Amino acid sequence: MFRFKIALQFLTRFPVQLSRMPTDQEIANSLVWYSVIGVLIGGLMAITGYLLAALPGYITAALVLTLWIVLTGALHLDGFADTVDAWVGGYGVRERTLELMKDPNCGPMAVVGVFLLLLLKYVCLIYLLERQAYQWLILVPWIARLMVALLFVSTNYIRPQGLGAALASFQLTIKRVLFFALQFLLMAWFLGPTTLGITLVGLAVLFAWRTAMVKALGGITGDVVGAQIEITEVAALFFLVISCVM
Repeated sequence: MFRFKIALQFLTRFPVQLSRMPTDQEIANSLVWYSVIGVLIGGLMAITGYLLAALPGYITAALVLTLWIVLTGALHLDGFADTVDAWVGGYGVRERTLELMKDPNCGPMAVVGVFLLLLLKYVCLIYLLERQAYQWLILVPWIARLMVALLFVSTNYIRPQGLGAALASFQLTIKRVLFFALQFLLMAWFLGPTTLGITLVGLAVLFAWRTAMVKALGGITGDVVGAQIEITEVAALFFLVISCVM
């Protein structure tokens, strides 16, 4: 449970107290619980949407989105903003791009990027909540955080220090693969074939994002990982909307 608490403390704003400072290896091993934290976040979103169903869809969606941001402390939004800023301001130059990612100040493109990202999430949430597709919201944070484990085991981490450097030592074992497979089967059991579709979407985003970052930077950073989570969540929401339409 210690590794679970590490993941919960990092990925959410729940008041989790650790009994001691974790080692780098324990931080790396906590990555196996990221997808479970995603289920927790998605479950709270789904319950909130259900309880507020009597309200107009646009109000419920605004409250669910607010809860989403509050639960995560806008952690991944910050990474997305830094990545957008660096991607635009770096002009394709690796060193400049990496330097801009470390800059705590946000430029106008970061603000525009975050605004558009939240707008897309909000519109998708309105559509899904108006059609009472509450349970599908569980899949969105789940798949986004599950893909983080695959990103770390398949991609070079280019920062020498920080939390990401510790996570980079995470390794897939047979037990962990089976644990992830069990999650998928349980999701498919409760939520149906949509689970397979959203998993394929997550893998597609992972492949495209990883390819782009390896080509541009030679690997990933913490901001890149945060941006991947946000992009995967938007792609997953769009897939759910399309699933409702069809």
